[in-house]
Parts: sequence; structure tokens; C-alpha cells
Amino acid sequence: ADRTVLHDAFMPRGRVVAFLKRIEGLGKTSGTALSVEALAATPPSDDIPLEELTLRFTAEGAFQNIAHLLALVDSLPVAVTITSARLTAVSTGSEGQSPTWKAIVFLRALKLEEGEAAASAAP
Repeated sequence: ADRTVLHDAFMPRGRVVAFLKRIEGLGKTSGTALSVEALAATPPSDDIPLEELTLRFTAEGAFQNIAHLLALVDSLPVAVTITSARLTAVSTGSEGQSPTWKAIVFLRALKLEEGEAAASAAP
């Protein structure tokens, strides 16, 4: 049981597109305009069978929506770390409207290698 919980914390190989769609979906859920701008993969080492994905995205919206987005990213059910988040006000908002904020977010996700995914799923 513990092994399954640990295994589920990492993104399986072949699920990168689904992960990106999930991140993009968080923009809609949080009420922000989100755009994935960069994705890079660092291959695993001989000792650690985990591939590291680095993702950069931007999001624009009201401050509370940006904060909600960051909370949603932080609560994803995979091993994701927000390595950097920079927020700047891009407009002061007109009368009766909230100011618009822009977030530039860098995050890191760990992904299992093919052989490790199969091995760790076994009882």
C-alpha cells in the first residue's frame, strides 16, 4: 500500500501531455488566463530513475485568482514543486474592477522511468 502511494506521487512516463492539459485546466478553474510557455526534461541519472520536468507558465487575473491558481498547483496529486513565482501588477484596474496581476511560475515535476514505473507497481 505504501509503495502504491509513493508510486502515485510521480508522473508515469507518457503522461506529460495529460499533465500539461491538467495545468492548463487549472487556469480555467482558477479564473486566470494561463499559458504554458516552456517545458524541459532532465534525464535521470544512473542512481535515480526519475526524470525531472521543468515547466514555465504565465497567468493573468485578479490577485485572488492568481493565489487560488498557485494553491491548486501546490495541491496537485503528483510530486510538483513551485521553484519560483513572480507576481507583478499589469494594470491598476478601472473604477469598480480589480487590478490585473501577472504571474510567471516555474515548477518542477518528477517522472518515473518506464522500467521503474512497472517495477514499483508490482506487489
